[in-house]
Amino acid sequence: MLAVTLVISALLLISNYTSTESYNKLHSIASDYISWHESADDIQRASDYLTEQVRVFAITGNKKYHDNYFNESDEVKRREKALENIENKVFGAESYKELEDAINESFSLMDIEFRSMRLMAEALIEEGATYEGAPLTLENFHEKVRAAELTAEDKSYTTAEEKKIRARYLVFSEEYERQKEIISAHVRECLDKMDGDYVAKQLNAADELSFMFHYEQFLVVAHIFIVLTIIALVSFNVLIPLIKAIPYLKNEQKVPVKGAYEYRYLAETYNKMFDINQRNKEELIREATHDALTGVYNRREFKQLLDQNELTVSALILFDIDHFKQINDQFGHLVGDKVLTFVSQKIEEAFGGVGYTCRIGGDEVAVIITDMSLSQEEIFNKASSINTTLEKERGDLPETYVSSGIAYFEDDMRPASLFKHADRALYITKRNGRKGCTVYSDPNEDR
Repeated sequence: MLAVTLVISALLLISNYTSTESYNKLHSIASDYISWHESADDIQRASDYLTEQVRVFAITGNKKYHDNYFNESDEVKRREKALENIENKVFGAESYKELEDAINESFSLMDIEFRSMRLMAEALIEEGATYEGAPLTLENFHEKVRAAELTAEDKSYTTAEEKKIRARYLVFSEEYERQKEIISAHVRECLDKMDGDYVAKQLNAADELSFMFHYEQFLVVAHIFIVLTIIALVSFNVLIPLIKAIPYLKNEQKVPVKGAYEYRYLAETYNKMFDINQRNKEELIREATHDALTGVYNRREFKQLLDQNELTVSALILFDIDHFKQINDQFGHLVGDKVLTFVSQKIEEAFGGVGYTCRIGGDEVAVIITDMSLSQEEIFNKASSINTTLEKERGDLPETYVSSGIAYFEDDMRPASLFKHADRALYITKRNGRKGCTVYSDPNEDR
């Protein structure tokens, strides 16, 4: 999904760049079109300006119009500059050719204008006209006027007045107007062709821009869809499972394994660590509460169980292995440990489910009876039957028996008093020859 998002983002950047290029192209076409129009208009205006100046000079004989004419022709050069300005902005070769033809016609028309100004200049010289306080000569006129070649018909006009009439005729004649119309026709034809090219180029550029606009819209929608999809996937596969896992973490429970692969991997890892931690915790608890050799509860836990279950204790039984020291001395401590373990397990089997079995000393085992439904007779019978079980199931172990003492719980009896009574009963059993069970019954014993 990330890769798709990056691809769409890259396409968006590319399409944005392409759209910008299309817009710039559209803008450039419009700018070129305006420049073309202005240039074409400049050619027409320059041609009309030259015509105006030569005609006014032919009518008035005022040399400043002659000077204006050649200032436009030689210095300003609007026609040449206009053509040069649009040379790199051609809409079409035909449009450019029309402008070239218009300028060529304008240059061709200048031959007539030079002849008109030459005749007018000769007329003014013959009349003795002055310029800036000095008599006019041909040197006062432009070299192109001086170099103008007059036709035989032009030369047939000999007087100053006839030359003026001929000069005016040349720039107002039908031939002159026809050439002027040809120039205007070329300019109009250029503009018409340019308009067609402009419309075609504008439509093409607009179509490109429109396509890119819709393409970008599609990419934006796709990008939004991908982003929403990623959000949904992250939410359903990561965030929601994580939120749901928080209560399990707070309650120190295993978290559900579902969602994205990464989350499932973390959840499985956490659950494995949780199991290990639980096992370690259980092991630590067992080590703290159970006797390492026999597996039954140890003395510290015995005290806590007796205190915690004070209200539900019905009896306490103390067991002591008979002649355990002799077993150790005769058979070794390894056998002694096996005997101690064997005895503890048989006691726990006998009282499993009805109380807690605890090793409280070297060879002493205690049972806290918490099953209130168990009668005193049943408790006594269970305690008395231990020796029978040991005799039948001892296997290769040395002959082993236990002495026991029972104290039944009475109202308002403290745990310490209960233990004292059971210990007193055990003492009586040992005094009477061991291998038996005694129930405490001295009513004068302190509570």
